[in-house]
Amino acid sequence: MTYEQMVSLLSDKNSSAEAVGRSFFSSQTETRDKKKLLEYLLDEKRYSQLIRLIYSGCINGNISMKKTSADYVAMTGGVSTIHTRYFSLFVQIALDCGIGESKFIPMFFSAAISDKKSELYIWKESSRWYLAKLAAVDYNKAWNYIKKNDPDFRLVYMLLDVDKERVLRDLIELAMFGKGVNKVAIRNFLRGYKSEVLAVVRPMYSGLKNDGKIAAVRLLLLFKNDSEVGRFLGELAETEKSQSVRKLLAGKVSRGFDLGDKTDKRHITEFFYNAMITGVSFTPDDFMQRLILPPFAEIADSLFFGIYRDGALQNIIVVDAERVLNIENEPCIPPPDSEIKVLHASELTYKTEFLKRLNIVQPFEQIKRKVYLPSGSDNSNNACFGISGTVVSAGAFKISMRKIGFRALNKDNDGGCGQVGLCRNGVLCVVNIAPIDLATVDADYAVQAQCVRFYREKDVVRLGGKQFVEGVMPLTPGKMDSRMFSEFMYSAYELMGCK
Repeated sequence: MTYEQMVSLLSDKNSSAEAVGRSFFSSQTETRDKKKLLEYLLDEKRYSQLIRLIYSGCINGNISMKKTSADYVAMTGGVSTIHTRYFSLFVQIALDCGIGESKFIPMFFSAAISDKKSELYIWKESSRWYLAKLAAVDYNKAWNYIKKNDPDFRLVYMLLDVDKERVLRDLIELAMFGKGVNKVAIRNFLRGYKSEVLAVVRPMYSGLKNDGKIAAVRLLLLFKNDSEVGRFLGELAETEKSQSVRKLLAGKVSRGFDLGDKTDKRHITEFFYNAMITGVSFTPDDFMQRLILPPFAEIADSLFFGIYRDGALQNIIVVDAERVLNIENEPCIPPPDSEIKVLHASELTYKTEFLKRLNIVQPFEQIKRKVYLPSGSDNSNNACFGISGTVVSAGAFKISMRKIGFRALNKDNDGGCGQVGLCRNGVLCVVNIAPIDLATVDADYAVQAQCVRFYREKDVVRLGGKQFVEGVMPLTPGKMDSRMFSEFMYSAYELMGCK
């Protein structure tokens, strides 16, 4: 059967591909006709018909899977499914017909990000595997394919194992100077790499022209709450000659961790409280020259702090009359390569649990703060169900949402909301609730919690001003930072009125 005859049987995208499949695999069909048909289906994005064409040829006995080459399947490490074998068959046929890789790459990107409702979903894992292998072999080609076929940069993570430094630099440059690219998606991906972003942007900043400096500052403002980034932006706010940059930074950052005119006890207490919740770190110089002195000293004197190296707690210290002591009351000078954080109760071990028994008055619950730890069930399910079934009135629920910072993630066509989320340090905590229209529901209507899950913020799908986590792999609670998990659960229980 000729190309024209086969196309005539595919009058529209919903046409059956069975008859064409039988003809396509016939020995009487010439390779050039096969090539033209595949190119037609790829160019027209008739991917579902293309898949049915490949499957129908095998189902009807026109091709024996046992006789096909296993070159592509073998590279999966011996783990394959019937779908993987059909995927491999398609690649072999396409290459044998002389179709260039760039022709079918768009279909693979579509399959790699497909959902369960898509017919391409059966090739999702195979497509991801193929693209990952491509990235490992040729970074430049993979990067160009991603820019062209993945506008939301959902698969750019595949390049991290190839050359993390290079892909982050490429993304940073796109986020700052890219034209016609989805900068929102790029910035969302970069949220999880604040130290790497600063390490790239800071040394290049002085050599940028005015527009470039504005682009750099806009990117760094994503991480303004990080102490190191905030300090750099604070310096720019005071020293930068560009009026455009100073105007952009006005009111958004402060030098170091100055509170401006708000240096009263209430605001300083709130500053330390937020630092404990989020794990904000301070350099030894900041700590010794600022935090142990007035006006911070009055609050710092009643708190415990930790010295950390590479993220691990090394020592617990206290402030006493502008001195720094360890918990054995010995003088302690934090090493210059360390960082200081407000200690969190979840970090106490059996050797330091005695601190909870001290009858010390603190400005907020620190050492005796309620701690939440993930259970075995939480880890196996990648979800926490301890909150399941908890009920609170809609009025109280909405007040708590505003107070804590939760917001609705998505709404269905009827205005129903089934998820609210809270984001900190690149992680999104999602409280699943029985769907409800928060805008119109009565204040005394019961809101029921179902479970809590966690996601990397960069993995969350953003579309039409909404956030979606369906199909996104949740984080395992036990692999999260203990402070982060405990505080997210503390907020979730507080949201439901039962902390």
